[in-house]
Amino acid sequence: MSVDRVTTLSEVQLTEQDLHRIFAVTPHPYLVLAPSLVIVGANDAYLRQTLTNRSDIVGCHMFEVFPDNPDVPESHGVRLLQASLGAVFDLRLPHRMAQQRYDVRGGDGRFVERHWKPVNYPVLDDHKRVSYLLHHVPERGAAGASSRYFDETPNFSRRAISRLGPPSSFNASA
Repeated sequence: MSVDRVTTLSEVQLTEQDLHRIFAVTPHPYLVLAPSLVIVGANDAYLRQTLTNRSDIVGCHMFEVFPDNPDVPESHGVRLLQASLGAVFDLRLPHRMAQQRYDVRGGDGRFVERHWKPVNYPVLDDHKRVSYLLHHVPERGAAGASSRYFDETPNFSRRAISRLGPPSSFNASA
């Protein structure tokens, strides 16, 4: 099988605007966080799944927008997500979280039950420092639903994350 090669470099270079368009239209939900956990971007799929509007969340702290549901005392999504993002920041490796319940607020302010299997990725700059965190949240439906996403990424256990201790330069409470 013969593959025709592109002959000019301009045909294979993506512009920043092209990348923005690709990010916007992907059907997979993504949120972009600064290292301080301030939301700097979200694609349309993420906004649909989390029942949010871009103008309401960009510039806000992640856990200000997505707190634990106060009506569910056993809710610990914030703590688990903080640990995962901290590990991703410190280790500069992706982390696939276990499926969990993490409710989101609906338009009326009431919490809506959701189940997710988040995957968090570091976005590194030229010096291998974390410049952004990419949060991917495929909705999983009810607890126990099967997963077909990202089986190849490192899967840290909760015990491994807890042994890391507090993140060294990661600010989860900013």
